[in-house]
This record gives sequence, structure tokens and C-alpha cells, in this order.
Amino acid sequence: MKYYKAEIEETILSILEGINIIKYVIENNDWKISVFLSVFEDQQTLNKSWVDISSTISSAFQVNLIGKENEFEKWNIYILYICKNDVEKGLKNKIENDKFSSRKIVEDNLKEILTDEVVEKLIVKHITNTDLEELLEITVVNPELTYIPLNLNIWQEIPKEVLDNRTKNNENSKLLLNKLKTI
Repeated sequence: MKYYKAEIEETILSILEGINIIKYVIENNDWKISVFLSVFEDQQTLNKSWVDISSTISSAFQVNLIGKENEFEKWNIYILYICKNDVEKGLKNKIENDKFSSRKIVEDNLKEILTDEVVEKLIVKHITNTDLEELLEITVVNPELTYIPLNLNIWQEIPKEVLDNRTKNNENSKLLLNKLKTI
């Protein structure tokens, strides 16, 4: 699998004039995935632009992927909205849950300069998950590395049997859910 920066179609650039947009391609022998990245300084600008970007990519790029040979590529288009500052959870959810034309991901608080290496890390993190084998290897080789949850209170309320998946007791699940609602 390889990642590379690709040229953006002139129609997209002309429609989205003034919006910082980059295109990368993830390619394997059998398939190709297009990833469009757009960088924003703040969530207000992101909120004003994300629908235009999504619509433009659909109408000026996706619509041209006609035929069986492009079927996979047509349905595997990602738009990665990158914001240098914090994005409220509500806006993030609104963008990421929008099912029109492409898969959308919001990465906020990105302080790094958007180099090819940073883009590749974002693609691995959000799209290809090709680091899973490496992560598994690290935890198998170093069993002392354990998962530490962000909210210990929640994890302490979950019975060990549920975590070990030894039981499928619906009553325990209901009790657990009620307890978690109070935390």
C-alpha cells in the first residue's frame, strides 16, 4: 500500500477558491482511495465551509467515477477536515455523521505543520489502521503495557465478568447502564 499526493481537479479548485484543500491517494494493486484534506484555523470557518467542500467533491469528482472499474473508489472517498483549534463535539458529530457522498473525519487541535509524514500518520490513524499490527506487537512483547482508561470511575463500575465477556446476562447489562448514567 502506498500513499501519495495527487493533483486536484481544476473544477474543484475553482469552485473552492480560497479554501486550503489537498488530495492524497491510498493505492493498492486492486484498489484506490481518495483522501481530501482541508485545513482550517478555527471551527467557525470549518462550519461555514464543510458542506461546500463535501458537495463540490461529490459533484466535481465523485460523479466522474463511472463504471465498474471505479466502483470501489467511488464509494471510498474520505474528507479529512483538519482544524488547528478545538472543534465542539456537536459540530464534529454533525460533520462525521453526514452520510452524503463521502466519509468525513474531523481532526482538531492539530499543532503540527501538515507535512507528508503528518498526513500519512493521519491516514493511518483514521483510515487504514495499518498500525494495528505494530500496536499488537508492542503490547504482546511488552505485556506490562496495559490499557489505562480515561475515566477510571466508569471502568470500576463494570463487573469483571462483563469485561471478560463471560456472561451475556441482560439484567447485569441494564444495571450497569443505569450505574453509568449516574457517573
